[in-house]
Amino acid sequence: MPYDFDQADTLIYSDDPEALSAVVRGLPVRIATPTNAIIYEAEVGGGRKRVFYYHQNFDPAPRTLGVRVVNLGAAVRLRVIAYTEPPASSVVGVGHRSVAGFLRALIAGSWKELGLQALDRPGHDATLAVSVAGPGKLASAFVEVDVPAGSRLKIQVISAASEASLNSVGINGPGPGPGDGIGRSGVFDLTRGGTTQGDYAALTWDVNNDPLEIVIPDPAPFPNAKVPRVSAGRVPAEAVFGVFTRRTVALSNATDSKVDVGVYAQAAGGKSPGTCMVNHDVIELGTMTSGDRGKRPSYEVATFTVAARANGSPMLDILGTVDPSGSSPLSIVIAKRGTLPEAPAGKQIVFRPGGGAWQA
Repeated sequence: MPYDFDQADTLIYSDDPEALSAVVRGLPVRIATPTNAIIYEAEVGGGRKRVFYYHQNFDPAPRTLGVRVVNLGAAVRLRVIAYTEPPASSVVGVGHRSVAGFLRALIAGSWKELGLQALDRPGHDATLAVSVAGPGKLASAFVEVDVPAGSRLKIQVISAASEASLNSVGINGPGPGPGDGIGRSGVFDLTRGGTTQGDYAALTWDVNNDPLEIVIPDPAPFPNAKVPRVSAGRVPAEAVFGVFTRRTVALSNATDSKVDVGVYAQAAGGKSPGTCMVNHDVIELGTMTSGDRGKRPSYEVATFTVAARANGSPMLDILGTVDPSGSSPLSIVIAKRGTLPEAPAGKQIVFRPGGGAWQA
């Protein structure tokens, strides 16, 4: 594999309650969540762990969130990647950009060493991915942690009135309160058959064949829709985020003429925003509505030229995930340019691995 973005074996997902407020204020705030609180927590052993939080602040004052990693054993050295998307009132936009930012960090291999002392000694915990969300703003962040075999950690998503007061949130509780019935939280198994390969397959496609459709995620509704381990009072639910579908596609051309091929994004039944990556370019996909299959608007996100008599070149590496407001899977279609029912529509933002952006 050219990069190791999808080696996590566990997703710790914190989105319940999604709407945070110290007092009940009416919908969408269904329950009160103290300002200084453990929003969600889980204990994990060795392996690669992916943490994702997604919470909106409905207090009249800022609320600070972060991921606290607590060592439960002997001193340990971890590798971590933390990505925090700047909070904003655009719920769709924040979740959309947080996935793209996290992918860019993984592609870049932005790992840092983190040393934790033994349990109950100074320095046995650290707080990562801190986000200060003003009133009405949504905070979203990812943390990827490599935990050595034999070690054990407690991972907590915590909130406080300020970054300085995060340390005042007690490590041992009180634990998370009840959920609000809207959001989702849980510990989800991202492995398949005991491996961390994830949702991956190697495909071949000839330019003279019918268009190739890749459904993300596949199988629907979501590949990690398993009953998770959850805190008392929480309702098991699907983990929509933090899991990726990956397909490598070897292109061939049995003709004597070169052929131009496009990669297109479509909704696959409902409204679909998403994020995908084509050969290291991270592409943010705006909300698409599927409508009738024969009339789906298609967003052209990449183009390639397949040489005459090509056999397996170029090779496409396609990765995708559904974003927070998605109500249906995505569909990535590879086809000869000009063969889809409608002309390419829309502009999508493409991020090069170096961080630059250009319009597709």
